[in-house]
Amino acid sequence: MSRNALVVATISGFIKPFEMNDISILQDMGYKVHIATNIAKGDDKFFKQKGIIPHHIDFQRFPFKSSNFKSIKILQRIIEDNDISLVHCHTPVGGVIARLAAKKYRKQGCKVIYTVHGLQFYKGAPKKDWLIYYPVEKYLSKYTDAIITINHEDYSIVKEKFRCKTVYYSPGVGVDLEKFGNAIIDRNSKRTELGLNKNDVMLLSVGELIVRKNHQTLIQALDGIKNKNIICFIAGSGPLLNDLQELINSLGLQDRVFLLGRREDISELLACTDIYVHPAKREGLSVALMEAMASGLPVVCSKIRGNTDLIDEGKGGYLCDVNDINAYANDLARLSDDPDLRYQMSVYNQNKIQEFSINVVDQKMRSIYREVIQDNPIK
Repeated sequence: MSRNALVVATISGFIKPFEMNDISILQDMGYKVHIATNIAKGDDKFFKQKGIIPHHIDFQRFPFKSSNFKSIKILQRIIEDNDISLVHCHTPVGGVIARLAAKKYRKQGCKVIYTVHGLQFYKGAPKKDWLIYYPVEKYLSKYTDAIITINHEDYSIVKEKFRCKTVYYSPGVGVDLEKFGNAIIDRNSKRTELGLNKNDVMLLSVGELIVRKNHQTLIQALDGIKNKNIICFIAGSGPLLNDLQELINSLGLQDRVFLLGRREDISELLACTDIYVHPAKREGLSVALMEAMASGLPVVCSKIRGNTDLIDEGKGGYLCDVNDINAYANDLARLSDDPDLRYQMSVYNQNKIQEFSINVVDQKMRSIYREVIQDNPIK
């Protein structure tokens, strides 16, 4: 087989922040890399500048849209026309369509890898997610040469219940310890820019303003904390912007909770934060949470898969049941009142996050690629 690889994901907005390192590894290994995705405006030029060959496919996020089934034939044509010998797919829809398309080419030596960035079904997930997604993923697993999981709960499910013989654990997409561990800023000036006083305790949460990120629980928790010097900032954009602002207003928290919108200075915000909060209902392995740990922050977060891989209870922070408003309020108040405890957790998290660095993930992915393709004859 030739050295042509195809990376598949639903949208290019996933590939740019999360998969460029894998693509660079494949290029280093001598592969000409193609991508098949729903390419956003301007991204086509970005990929071409990186030496990547882009193919636009109108993937729909809902898996049973008729256009997704048409995408199977488009992908098959891409695989055949470009003599693809390795397919690496991501995202639920991208993973399904790519594996169905590549099924017949595996008999010709094409290898198929699927990275699970968080199974749609998990402990505590709605029954309908298990009924819809579990049978599909289990069926397709037998047409997958290797499945990569990024948290231990998903690894256990795939290892025990799926038909793929080769299952790997890799610690996410990696975090840039240089960028987030050594941000050089004037902390006092940045805090003044945000309107903070010297004695204020700054909380930060980063994520889309969507139901899954569960920011409403954080806002409600702030309402139960008596210390008015605890100030919370939420960085991110999304459809719940107006709803969250209305909640803030209704609780009279306009002077204590601020929606910052989408920001390009996350590393700077983290560098002047005192406590990071991550109340999400579902994650694979949160990059935002890893960046906070790399920045040396104690954490209060939801007790869900992925988060439990990162945060050790009482050592790097506190884990709360997803909707337990009182637990969030109590843990945030406790940390806010104890700077020594915050420092201890800061040191612990900066040590723990070394296991999840870009360098560690890079080495792991190179090893996985070598093992998967080792029996592929190269033309």
